[in-house]
Amino acid sequence: MGFFKSLFSSPQISEEQQQEQVSVEKKRIAFETLRDGGVRAITLKEYKLAEDYFVKAIELNSDDEEIKALLAEAYLGENKMEDALKILKPMSEKHPDNPRIWISMAQAALQLEDWEEVLKFCAEYERLDSVKASVYYYEGMAFYGLKDYDSAVMRFGKAIDLSDNFVMAYYMRSKAYFLQNKIEEAEKDVNYLIESDLGEDFVCIQKGKLREVHEDYKGALSAYGKALDANPFCVEAYVGKVKMYRLVYDDAQALKICEDAVENMQDSTELLRLLAELKENTGDEEGAKECLEKADSISSPERKENESEYTQIQNRIEDDMKKSNPFGL
Repeated sequence: MGFFKSLFSSPQISEEQQQEQVSVEKKRIAFETLRDGGVRAITLKEYKLAEDYFVKAIELNSDDEEIKALLAEAYLGENKMEDALKILKPMSEKHPDNPRIWISMAQAALQLEDWEEVLKFCAEYERLDSVKASVYYYEGMAFYGLKDYDSAVMRFGKAIDLSDNFVMAYYMRSKAYFLQNKIEEAEKDVNYLIESDLGEDFVCIQKGKLREVHEDYKGALSAYGKALDANPFCVEAYVGKVKMYRLVYDDAQALKICEDAVENMQDSTELLRLLAELKENTGDEEGAKECLEKADSISSPERKENESEYTQIQNRIEDDMKKSNPFGL
């Protein structure tokens, strides 16, 4: 009788084993809570908060690949590209046939301006999947960074073929044409964007620069004005307007515009130094000195001006990889 009772009854669990099971269950619940909190944070684009959640989750389970992928996504959202690559590279070795990992690595390398790596990662992606407009764009940016403008123009063109209104591809192709001294082609791209109501501030800035080449100062002023309509805090547009008025010997108007700009953006060292130069030219040495001292006192670098161009424009691209599990693991 005792034999059958022991055979069919549940095995006895020691108190120590029970405590261990409770501990494991609590750890699982805590892990899932942290993971879900991080996913919600990513959905809200609160990437730093998501990072905090995922780092704590990894402390509970360092073998979970999904949580590592999510942490990499949070790092990408924070522009912590080197941290993202530290996670993504081992993942690419373990999952070499996952195209999403390669394109995310290309995105990170792009913002680090590691052009050769961008091309390598894009080639791996192309080996596995049909090429998207964004992939051609990444390659175009890499060739642009390498000063291979012919290849850059070709890749931006392929991106445009796949996506008619790819603003950044048109914009960057215009810049590449400009550097090749193909002004007519460069203007054609920016004109298309402006006529299609896609003329953001940076597009209008490019239009202004192209008008300058033709010594069309009125046209350049109009373009810089449109840039300011789109973005009243566009330093480059103010600088462009000041430059145009100085070229037509209207220093008084140049000074007024620069003063208005500094009033709007008092922490812009570039505008402060430009205003100092204008004041000095008008004989206001005391005012010039004051502007320079203020510029020197600003300890933090220009928030936008010190970002690389590639980072700024990359942040404008809709990132279709940002999902709760971006790498399909």
